[in-house]
Amino acid sequence: MIVKYLLPDYKEKAVTFSCDDGAKTADTKMVELLKENNLKATFNLVGNYLKGENGTWYVSAEDAPELYNGFEVASHSSTHPHWDEITDDEAKKDISDNQTYLNTVFGYTPEGFAWAYGDPQNSVLYNYLEEIGIEYARPVNTALNYEIPADWLVWKHYKATVTSVNDVGSDFLNNCKYDGKPKVLAFWLHSWEWDTDGKFIEDGTADEQWAVMDAFMKKVAADEKIWSCTNLEFAKYAKALDLVEIEGRKITNNSQLDVYLNVNGENVIIKAGESLTA
Repeated sequence: MIVKYLLPDYKEKAVTFSCDDGAKTADTKMVELLKENNLKATFNLVGNYLKGENGTWYVSAEDAPELYNGFEVASHSSTHPHWDEITDDEAKKDISDNQTYLNTVFGYTPEGFAWAYGDPQNSVLYNYLEEIGIEYARPVNTALNYEIPADWLVWKHYKATVTSVNDVGSDFLNNCKYDGKPKVLAFWLHSWEWDTDGKFIEDGTADEQWAVMDAFMKKVAADEKIWSCTNLEFAKYAKALDLVEIEGRKITNNSQLDVYLNVNGENVIIKAGESLTA
């Protein structure tokens, strides 16, 4: 029996974006491009920025629910701290406070987390994220491949610059081959960098930079083998695939999500908690 693992709607590859901080003008542009191309993304928000404690440069708590409607909102901490400059208890409070606050703003508690200033490499904090129901955490370390991460609390993404979107994006679209297990291209970015003249293109404009992002998004949207998803959607689905159990000719889906497979050349869906005998 030959079993191949697929993404929803029998897609072979996934593309997901993770956008930090909540810069008002730049995130608005990012959202516009995503909607124009019918793509999804995750936006990682800092509680104090939403409250206006760093000025009006960031999206306000009043405007955020409308702007990010239809996308995943994840936590990026309450105060954007340097983790090595505060105690573990202070870090836990910072994380917990933002969970509570984002729930009051959006009506749900985030299940995703992006480390401010990068991964603290702190097992106490890793354990705490698991305790409070965080499904994945993203550092700023660069990914090395398109494989499903082995450790969801250190889910490395590629940093999205004009160069990486052109080079890594093209490699993923054109050269990354499906081998029976889904592949994923996860980009993280600061939208405000894309909205800054000359940041990625010397003497270039923000519009020229955004044009590169738009061109990549259009290619993703046109590829019928690609699933556009939020970080959380991919993490939960990948974990569901990991719970598929094969015994002889019986395949059991032990997860709470329907899973998509190709069994002996035939596409099948196994409903949550159900089995299939091939």
